[in-house]
Amino acid sequence: MTTKTIKNMEEFASASGISRPTLSRKYFNDPLSVRGSTRSKIGSGARAV
Repeated sequence: MTTKTIKNMEEFASASGISRPTLSRKYFNDPLSVRGSTRSKIGSGARAV
């Protein structure tokens, strides 16, 4: 079984189905400015990694 290793924020954003700027600027600097559905995608992506 092989799993893809996520090496940077760009790969994580892509795997989560969101843009890197949204992940970087919005989520990490002001999480409440991101829609709940987007926060869910980020959370699901983080749990999958």
